[in-house]
Amino acid sequence: MRYFLVCLIIICFFSCKKKDANSVDLLKEYYPLEIGFWQEYQVDSISFNDFTTPITIDTNSYFIKEIVESAFLDLNNEENLRIEKFTRNDSTSWSIDQIFSAKVSDVNLQKVENDLRFIKLVFPPKENKTWNGNIYIDAIDEATLEYYNPKKYSWEYVYLDVHEAKTVGNFSFDSTVTIIQIDDENLFEKKYSKEIYAKNIGLVYKELMILETQTPPNGQSFMDRVEKGFILKYTISDYKQ
Repeated sequence: MRYFLVCLIIICFFSCKKKDANSVDLLKEYYPLEIGFWQEYQVDSISFNDFTTPITIDTNSYFIKEIVESAFLDLNNEENLRIEKFTRNDSTSWSIDQIFSAKVSDVNLQKVENDLRFIKLVFPPKENKTWNGNIYIDAIDEATLEYYNPKKYSWEYVYLDVHEAKTVGNFSFDSTVTIIQIDDENLFEKKYSKEIYAKNIGLVYKELMILETQTPPNGQSFMDRVEKGFILKYTISDYKQ
């Protein structure tokens, strides 16, 4: 009888351990892997140009569509997603603009855009969890992308509002995560980047601000003194349902 009880306890122990291991939810659903999945975004941008007096401020609005076109194996024999990006405005049809890739592992989501590799998400998402999302960016040739350099600027990503319901554009989502990628401001520079991902849909909102000024504050806010840079906002407008 004693032997039977010992065996039963051992079996229960390992069964529970196995169940716990299998029940670990990495929540990779925040970036869909389905071939053919797509999202559309309305993109609004504001650019500030200090080459003119007074400063030129231009606004623009257009649409972006991203499609998971296929999967392929990289040099490490790991599966990657080929993603095709299309653009259009109100009066034109879709035209392909860029091809990039994404890779989802048990640890993170990596996305390669403009030959730059970003760690967009880490798994599992946890409130206030931080990571260096630009760790793979060690050299940037194009001056226009220099602001991504982690050696010059503090790109420490952090999770906020994990698994919270949010309304973005015309959609309400039951579960989202927000990532603040950078929030850095001094007297003459402002860098801010935020992304929101919805479960089973992926990116639903993106905001990027890279701004500069040479005008000292005189009772004015930073935004009132901006002379150079841009503001970019992506808001989801449709997706495959």
